[in-house]
Amino acid sequence: NLLGSLSTKSFFETYWDKKPVILTPDRFPEIMKLNPEVFFGWFATMGRSESRFLTYNAETKTLRNGRKRLEGLYATHDEGNILTALQKLAHQEGFLAKGLSCQSPFTDWRAEAQKFWKCKVSLNGYLIAKGADHFPIHQDGHHIFALQSYGKKEWRFWKPSIRQPLGVYSFPREDPPSTKPEVLTVTKGQVLYIPTGWLHEAETRSDYSIHVTFGLHPVRWREVLSAVVEQTAAKRELLRQPYPFKYSSDGVALDASAVEELRALLGLVADSGCESLPSVVEYFNTKFEISPE
Repeated sequence: NLLGSLSTKSFFETYWDKKPVILTPDRFPEIMKLNPEVFFGWFATMGRSESRFLTYNAETKTLRNGRKRLEGLYATHDEGNILTALQKLAHQEGFLAKGLSCQSPFTDWRAEAQKFWKCKVSLNGYLIAKGADHFPIHQDGHHIFALQSYGKKEWRFWKPSIRQPLGVYSFPREDPPSTKPEVLTVTKGQVLYIPTGWLHEAETRSDYSIHVTFGLHPVRWREVLSAVVEQTAAKRELLRQPYPFKYSSDGVALDASAVEELRALLGLVADSGCESLPSVVEYFNTKFEISPE
């Protein structure tokens, strides 16, 4: 549904893990049709939400800026002042609402996405006012589909500086990339695909911008290898033996024989681990169907 007129084959051949693209769905998901009032309402009623600097606790009805309570900008939700405070702060820094996957109806939507993609799926919501301080240039270690629910957003992209990064890396604001960025403008009802590793930043080009991202966190070879080692260790005592640390007055000294032993153990995993690979693959195939979290 998200690809619109673009065929699945064309998407994976031309864009998947290669470059960003704007998609126009045939039918925009109903649960993603949001506006600022709805978003502020979510923020005020969630158990815990946060922006770049702000945390709101619905149980204690308080706003906090780091460890410091925001004087004059917190109140109980019943008094109605909380929404005014949120609206004022949105013009300064914008909001990142984490934990959408725990809110109905997003829970079911995320579970279905995980079954389809066979990987962890994260859901976040962003509300950024025009002129608000935006996130610095950064790259993410996962694929992103950003569903534009409200307003207009201008995105700037640079090719990856690190291929397949393991996490988020931000560029210092005083040292941006030297190359000219690719610019894409996304409007309400469109979807932006961002491949893993692509550097990006975005600015709001309307009164407010709201977009919901679902991040695809693919299973990596290091996770498969780790699972293979665990299963092999369950069968082979050598992998369960403690590492022979030897201490000297300078701290930990590496035993020369440990290098040879490591080579032998890696060979053991290479030989015996292949027997475990089918069950490891089956584990990852079913993991996200059994446990959405």
